[in-house]
Amino acid sequence: LIDPVFDELVGRINGLDVHGKPLGLHGTISETDMKEADRLAGALSMPFEGEVIHVGIKHGNGTVERRQVNLSDNLKKSETNFEQRKKTYNERFETYHEVCHSIDALLAELSDANNADIQRAEAELNAELAEINRSKQTHQEQSLRELSDVHVKNKAESDAMARKMQDFLIALQ
Repeated sequence: LIDPVFDELVGRINGLDVHGKPLGLHGTISETDMKEADRLAGALSMPFEGEVIHVGIKHGNGTVERRQVNLSDNLKKSETNFEQRKKTYNERFETYHEVCHSIDALLAELSDANNADIQRAEAELNAELAEINRSKQTHQEQSLRELSDVHVKNKAESDAMARKMQDFLIALQ
């Protein structure tokens, strides 16, 4: 006598009527909902580096090239590119310091020369310094432009990735 009533109550707790069919109540979680939640949780637990994104690249002639991009490969390429540019900048900076040391050595030599030689040497040195400063400025500007380009590229890739992840998360809801 109590068992059928108990079974009906347990069924209602689980969202089922007396015949074992869903009651159709809003907010009731079914077995299918739980399985889908488990599947989505599994998809979200995949490492971020393993994500593959489908990308469409527009060319100047109006065609769109579609390809898959692996996030970890893309990140590694960006880091390699940045390291190469950083290395170039550091090499230029070292060259600049070597030139500065050479100038200091020349200045020390010139301090022992006579007045006429000093004036002539100072004029030559000032011309060399002006050339070095122009060269230094050019190299610094070029290096900063290159680093800025890398930053802009990395930012664009990061923004694109964020949009894809946001679209992915919205699609999951």
